[in-house]
Amino acid sequence: MVNILEKADEIAAKWGPALTKFAKGEGEEDFKSMWVKDIIPFVIDKDGTEATIAIGEEGDEPITMTWSVFQELLAKEHSSADFSKTEAECLGVLGNRMILEVSRFNNNDEVYMNAVSILTLTEDGLIAKTEAFGDQEAESITDTAQATES
Repeated sequence: MVNILEKADEIAAKWGPALTKFAKGEGEEDFKSMWVKDIIPFVIDKDGTEATIAIGEEGDEPITMTWSVFQELLAKEHSSADFSKTEAECLGVLGNRMILEVSRFNNNDEVYMNAVSILTLTEDGLIAKTEAFGDQEAESITDTAQATES
């Protein structure tokens, strides 16, 4: 049996470099290798309501978009923000879920976006689902927590 804590740390270590490469349009295999080979639900906030995007391969049903379209959208979003890299850290594990904090940096090495995600992992340590939370005004997860207390 796979040690989920070890797998969570591995995912966090791979996430930044793999997403950086993916978002720059330099290839999708490193990023996709962390996911199950199936349709992946991404649960995100869309204008204050929960929305689910289903990402998969061409021909998978029902999908919202393919991995290549997802990559194109990320590349467009990141280029408009002067994106240079992504860094990630595992903040904790509960059962088969991990909390991942992700920071995006611009070319001045400044964090311009932080997000926190809950990733659901399989017994093999692959990502089966992502639920993303973000606050573009906060500098870190601590700032986000403090903002909710006020």
